[in-house]
Amino acid sequence: MSQKQADLEEPSIDDLYDVGTIANIIQLLKLPDGTVKVLVEGQQRAKIRKIEDTGEYLWAVAEPLLTTLGNEKELQVAHKAVLNEFQSYINLNKKYSPTFSLPYNKSIIWNS
Repeated sequence: MSQKQADLEEPSIDDLYDVGTIANIIQLLKLPDGTVKVLVEGQQRAKIRKIEDTGEYLWAVAEPLLTTLGNEKELQVAHKAVLNEFQSYINLNKKYSPTFSLPYNKSIIWNS
């Protein structure tokens, strides 16, 4: 789930979108200033059905959403363009290791 307003320090349930991403936490890094940097890997879009506030954190029950594909040829072109742009960003950004790669680069198989 993401916040509707990023600058809210402690968002309430009403401050969250009802569609989000089911994701796996890959890495947590506690920074010296007390903040936490989180690397996540998105798995699937989902509609939030129920949110609970434990007082310490929020948790949700979500229903996966099916993605409707459009024109296949246009999707192939857009997919390739996005991957190329992201790879260029990674190559130029000093924060990423030279060995960083796109794990999903070949995960979509187009039926041509």
